[in-house]
Amino acid sequence: MATRRVETPSGVAQFDHGAQYVAVRDERFRSALNATGPAVAPWEAARTGLATRNPAAGPGDTPLVGSPTMSAIPRALAAGLDTQVSTRIASILRTAKGWVLEKEDGSSEGPFESVVIATPAEQAGPLLSAHSKRLAEEAAEATTAPCWAGLFAFSASPGSDLQAWKPVDHPVISWAACDSAKPERPNALSCWVVHARPDWSVTHLERPADEIISLLRKDLEAMIGNGPELVLAQAHRWRYALVEKAAPSPFGWDADLGLGTCGDWRIGARVEAAWLSGHELAGAMLA
Repeated sequence: MATRRVETPSGVAQFDHGAQYVAVRDERFRSALNATGPAVAPWEAARTGLATRNPAAGPGDTPLVGSPTMSAIPRALAAGLDTQVSTRIASILRTAKGWVLEKEDGSSEGPFESVVIATPAEQAGPLLSAHSKRLAEEAAEATTAPCWAGLFAFSASPGSDLQAWKPVDHPVISWAACDSAKPERPNALSCWVVHARPDWSVTHLERPADEIISLLRKDLEAMIGNGPELVLAQAHRWRYALVEKAAPSPFGWDADLGLGTCGDWRIGARVEAAWLSGHELAGAMLA
């Protein structure tokens, strides 16, 4: 649930370049979102776009988005917690006093009674392998597909009334949306996010970002028109984006070690799945 803000001479360009919206099926998750107050808002245009452009999409509830950014939701859920961001953990060590987290820069944190790894399965596996064969094998069973995301800001609306599009059989695009049309977003520019299909992203995974921008821009403009001036274009590679094969259980927990795993890779490719995995793991730890 990531948001990128870029200052341009024409105004702020803002993109929710990861998860685009939240669909709620579980009442426990709904209660957690309700507790965040104004950090969550309905996005009516997404429901319309999904229903009219994708025959496979049923009616259901209106999708929800973070307000004023998708990242507002995890920030609200983390209120009051001592968090450190942009900190890469290179390894975890189990000592007589507890778990120690060794950072990439050589420093460490700890000791801790328990450790929960909530990264994608492909990143969790190497951290787990020295300590729990079972948890490491569960991570190895899960598979995650990549996604190239294109971020495009135009000087004005391209003229299309389309705000959210989930095509059924497009060879490149799996999702496109006008982020500046979401609730409480800056709208000086018309900002679009394009997600490429998993198979296309695999094929083009190591291509330079500028080549990806050119390819995705072509397909986006074929859909919405290419009248307004392009103010900004960027690409972001999500190497682990879409869960294709989930682990065999909603969470992993070794009570003797005090070591656990959770994440969408344990259930499925939805924001709600990630939350439910962590919620159920917390219940097991507290029990």
